[in-house]
Amino acid sequence: MNQQHSKPNWLLYAFLIALYGSLTSMARSQQAYYPSRSSEWQSVNHATGYIETYFDGSAYRGSGVVARHPNLLYSCAHLTWDKELGKWMTSMRFFRGLHSQTRPAKASGALMRGTRIFVGYNQVKSDTARAAGKYDFTVSYSNTPLGTPVQYFPEMGGQRLSEATTKEIIGYPSEIVHNGAQGYRYQHRIGSIAVQAVQLDGGLYSLANTTSGPGMSGAPVFAWHQKSDGDWVLALAGVHVIGNPIAKSIGIRALDLAADSLASNALDQLSLPESGNVKMQTNRRRFQLTDGARKFKKRTVTVRGLSTKVKSIRLSLTFNAKRKSDLDVILRSPSGKMIWIWKGKGGNAKNLKIRNKEISKFFRGKDPNGTWTLFMRDKKSKNRSFFNNFRLTFHQ
Repeated sequence: MNQQHSKPNWLLYAFLIALYGSLTSMARSQQAYYPSRSSEWQSVNHATGYIETYFDGSAYRGSGVVARHPNLLYSCAHLTWDKELGKWMTSMRFFRGLHSQTRPAKASGALMRGTRIFVGYNQVKSDTARAAGKYDFTVSYSNTPLGTPVQYFPEMGGQRLSEATTKEIIGYPSEIVHNGAQGYRYQHRIGSIAVQAVQLDGGLYSLANTTSGPGMSGAPVFAWHQKSDGDWVLALAGVHVIGNPIAKSIGIRALDLAADSLASNALDQLSLPESGNVKMQTNRRRFQLTDGARKFKKRTVTVRGLSTKVKSIRLSLTFNAKRKSDLDVILRSPSGKMIWIWKGKGGNAKNLKIRNKEISKFFRGKDPNGTWTLFMRDKKSKNRSFFNNFRLTFHQ
């Protein structure tokens, strides 16, 4: 590796950096402050870390945070793609809680086993940052725990960013001046941002009167929120994806249902063996179920190229429902065999989520190739229910 640099997160960065200069006059000041003695900050800055992604002979630097699960890392997608080379990264390492003048030894970072990105990002990865922003989010996973995950707003990130409460951003800017020296890998905070974010496009939000720099790509954005009991909580609401020094605004990819589903997918990948042939088929065509229905609606996935010697078949699915006991769910294999997945249980509990349910014993020796059909209905009226997705994972 012969060079290492920050990943640009704005097409104009190439010449804006020359204009950027020192960040000492930025709209919201950055402060080097790790480690914190304040209890509410310790879990936040200990879970935030420095990221390096590696390409042919070069590396990019950025930021990320341990969230939802000790083995999951939230960051941004543009760290994984080099527009100039037209290539994806070959690997990624995470250096949790780094605060150092020197670049860490590569082997000291936690190696990511894999990274999940939105399909949409793959389609627009070479477009402008604004066009790609709503897809600019990744969840990476490691075989070893990365640390204690931060509290987070799994489906309410945009709402929390839009509230008139304080936001905090923690990351590793490469251009910041710290104790008279530039570059380094000190953990910094852009703090006390009392600005309401504005939704731009889908999960992409803008935060005005705030500037950042290279190296902050993927930095966690936290928001304070007052709970119903009156207590305040500081939790992850999104990740930094765009910085515009001239406009003094940043772009944030907010946490939402799609981001949480991506994290679920990463957890599914983590649970699978690293060896062997693994095939996954997913249906994400979301729709609202008819209230009080007698007939079943259906969604399908089609499988090809597998032998009958399948070691395991795992089912994952999610529904949004006021009462999951209103739901009936049946799975039918290509051979016509049907099994109940869910049959009106769960009481008054909300939402139905099943992750990696092992179902191979019901279809052992049967040809898995063909169309698998998920039948579903909401048999009670007055409470709306939504099908989100279902996935079948085959391991040979």
